[in-house]
Amino acid sequence: MSRKTSDVWHHFTTVNSKTAKCNYCSVSYSFRGGSTANLSRHLKRKHIIQYEVRKKVRTEITHDLDLEDNIDEPNTISVQQNTETQNQPSTSLSLTSKTTNTPLKTSQSQTLIDSFISRPLSMNKSRKIDEQLGTMIAKEFQPFSLVENIEFRKFVKMLNPSYSISSRKTVSKSIIPQLLEKTKQKVKANLKNSEYIAFTTDGWTSLNNDSFVAITVHYIDNIECVLKTYLLGCYYYEKSHTSINLSEFMNACFNEWEISEKIKIAVSDNAANITSAINLNKNWCHIPCLAHIIN
Repeated sequence: MSRKTSDVWHHFTTVNSKTAKCNYCSVSYSFRGGSTANLSRHLKRKHIIQYEVRKKVRTEITHDLDLEDNIDEPNTISVQQNTETQNQPSTSLSLTSKTTNTPLKTSQSQTLIDSFISRPLSMNKSRKIDEQLGTMIAKEFQPFSLVENIEFRKFVKMLNPSYSISSRKTVSKSIIPQLLEKTKQKVKANLKNSEYIAFTTDGWTSLNNDSFVAITVHYIDNIECVLKTYLLGCYYYEKSHTSINLSEFMNACFNEWEISEKIKIAVSDNAANITSAINLNKNWCHIPCLAHIIN
């Protein structure tokens, strides 16, 4: 099938004239000569839900087209009945008057065949719905298994029968990582509007004995003139919490976000390791947390 007619392009994006990338797992495949066999094979093996929906939509369209000749039959019968009624002789003056004044309905409103066909969503619309699904799961702290819930799938199907809801693997391996990268680039762009940045940090150990370190930045936006705060990350930290390791970790984090030269103030508790880690950087001014001091 050609690129213009194959519905496989609802699931792939062209990279160049010979290669296309899967919208769900970002794996690239060749379609030399216009053949979409590789793309369909990948869709069937790795994204079976999307493949089955695609096949079901194609079958329904073919079935509805076969029924096209039967749509006009009710209208034909109605016209015949109205014609016979008009040709019958009148039995009274009132009946004659009624028959004369009432216009003959020679046709009834005909339902278009498009209303029987479930059109597939465009790639742009499908991506926007996928993004909103990922945003809802992330912001509302929903589990990935939500998309496997039978009643939730029925609910989505009723809202838009043409939308094929993504699998749990697609949400966790494709949609959420793409949203993370998109959000990260947006935060980087906003951080460029800052002149000086302060950060707060803290580390702790979970009940499972896993260590974490969180870093949050605060600054005044030069354009909007408002205070903005971003959590750069709550990082899983495997190394020992020594001052040198923590100092290297924080510097690596700020280098990744391209704000190393803008960091001026650091706020933390009074633990010896984090205090020493901050003091190792001569450009940072350490301010102890007031809440920790009071406690």
